[in-house]
Amino acid sequence: TITFTLGGADYSLDVVDAGVSPTPGDTQSVTTLDGVTHQDQAAETWFLNLTLVLDWDTTRPGLAYYLYNNRGDTVAFQLRKDTAAISTTNPEIQGNVVLVAAPYGGEGNTFITAEVSMPITGPLVIDTSP
Repeated sequence: TITFTLGGADYSLDVVDAGVSPTPGDTQSVTTLDGVTHQDQAAETWFLNLTLVLDWDTTRPGLAYYLYNNRGDTVAFQLRKDTAAISTTNPEIQGNVVLVAAPYGGEGNTFITAEVSMPITGPLVIDTSP
């Protein structure tokens, strides 16, 4: 069981898999006339990766519907591995993401899932305080 909120709403019911992952920054290097190579590493970028059930319900709303109607907005998210209280053994990761729309449609007679990857903006916080 995970605890997942996005934009202040609980979307744990719509998410099958959730995680935060980094992508390494680009490395730039140049060799000067004296033969010395100088190198610079850009900071990594972080993404919130979700596998979600495509729920286009407009009443609750479903996560797919929410992402589509708010795409491009930056909102807060919180992700914790279970529903127990935040602690040093059950930290919660928090940050802000730019919303990306989920695809629409898929195979019939089955629960349709999709993957979305949303860029994280600003700092990430790992909260261990109860």
